[in-house]
Amino acid sequence: MAAHPTTTANVSADAFASGWLAQVCVVSGEVATSFEKKSVESPVGAAWLGLLLGFIPFFIIRSITVKTVVGGVPYNKEAAKRDPVFVERRQRNLIGGAVALVLGVGAVALAGSTVVDQNGSWPAVFGLGGAVLVMAALFLLAFGIRSPIAWIAPRFLPTTGTVVFHRVHPTFAGAHGVAGYSPWPAAVPVPTIPPAGWYPDPVDASRTRYWDGERWSPHVATAAGQLYEAL
Repeated sequence: MAAHPTTTANVSADAFASGWLAQVCVVSGEVATSFEKKSVESPVGAAWLGLLLGFIPFFIIRSITVKTVVGGVPYNKEAAKRDPVFVERRQRNLIGGAVALVLGVGAVALAGSTVVDQNGSWPAVFGLGGAVLVMAALFLLAFGIRSPIAWIAPRFLPTTGTVVFHRVHPTFAGAHGVAGYSPWPAAVPVPTIPPAGWYPDPVDASRTRYWDGERWSPHVATAAGQLYEAL
């Protein structure tokens, strides 16, 4: 399966906090099977300047300036694990980490071996280089074993009242107005949960799907009124 492009999606912070998002997995674009609770913070911004005063002033400034919103992210764990973009990213990090680890351990071993003149500066060069490679390897391996949802990295923007999702599936972005389509009836206020009824399908805007008052059902209907079941 070929890797698909990823994009950025902006959703209402109120919709995010109330779980009022389309039932589309942020990673795979397939129908979501759960809403993963996630705490999203605003950018640290100028708070980093507090480090000039020390760690304690930094954390105090950060606690005052950084805003947080807690909400649910539509997710399908099994579908996300087999998503080609995630698989490719994970393989790239694991392979890169493994190579860096081998080279780093080799450089450290070489620094203490008789192959290198122990009276010169080469042992220190190989030792330092090896340590850097080992650290890089651990960093890459840590990223390689992250869960798919960890790559989304949402950020809360208090000035606009939105949550920005990065590296999401185009289907998720399209279901939230990025492609000119809104999955919810405009007359229904956010974050009020809509009553049971037929609404535009968040997966496919050309059809409608039945909302049972709590979740999307498998029952969908075409524009011609044909009823059938879909995932």
